[in-house]
Parts: sequence; C-alpha cells; structure tokens
Amino acid sequence: MKLRIICVLLIVTCVFCGCKSNSKPVKLQLKSISFVADIKYNEISYSCDCTIHSNKNLSIVFKSPDNLKGLTVACNSGLCSISYNGLSIDSADNVLPENFFVSNFNDVLKMCDGSELIEQKHSLYVNGKLNGKEFKLTASPTGLPILLTIPDLCMRIDFNNVKVKNK
Repeated sequence: MKLRIICVLLIVTCVFCGCKSNSKPVKLQLKSISFVADIKYNEISYSCDCTIHSNKNLSIVFKSPDNLKGLTVACNSGLCSISYNGLSIDSADNVLPENFFVSNFNDVLKMCDGSELIEQKHSLYVNGKLNGKEFKLTASPTGLPILLTIPDLCMRIDFNNVKVKNK
C-alpha cells in the first residue's frame, strides 16, 4: 500500500513539474554571422557570400550571375560602398537605384536585430514594415535567420550555411 502511494505521488510530482515552462523567448541573431544568400528579386536570381559583422555592418560578395561575380557591396553605418575589378565608390547610395535590394536587405536586418521571435505552428519569425512594405523574417529555433520575404518588392532571400563567427 505504501509503495502505491509513493508511486502515485511521484507520478503526480513528475506531471506537474513537467508542465512548467522554463524557456526564455528566442531572440534573433543578426550579428557576427556569415552565410550564403540565395536571392530572388524581380525574377532575377543572385547568389552571394554575406557577412554581418559584430558591429552590424553587412558585407556582400556576389557569386552569381556571372556578370556580377566579384562585385562587393559593404553597408557601414547606413552608407553603402561598392567595388568591382579594382574600382570602388564610397557613399554609393547616390548612384544605386532607390529599391536596390541590398539596401532593403540591410535595412530589414538592422530593424530586426535582437527582436524577440514570434512562435506560431513550430515556426519562429519577425514581421514588420519597411517603407510601407510588409516583410517576414523566419528564423531557426536558435535565432539564426532562415528566410526573408518582402512580397511587395518580389524579394525572397534564403539564408544557407549560416555560421556564427568567433567574436
């Protein structure tokens, strides 16, 4: 009889202890990471090696298409510079198109860094608006980015081989 009571008490204790959630909200990790971005923008596909540095600056090196291979774009403190085949333009914002996807990408990353992720149906994401256009940034359970979509700009960026860099 005593053994049954002890077993019942242990089971009840395990059930109630297992119901308590100790998990903290997951925050989006958007600094000190590198990744390959597969970008679809206005029916054109790009592939880029990207790094978001510890100071949140973004560096992009185009791998494809072939006519852009080697083009480097660096966004530092809100200003973008570009370099290609030994030529470079600092403060290139004046020569870049208004909806240049790298500028939009950089703006979304800066907006979302450190945001708490919303969980819905086993998916983690951040929603927001950039210049009136809605975006959704989906992340893994560790807070690393997976996918960015901005439907009004016909933009989709898949984050592949995401790696945390040593700080």
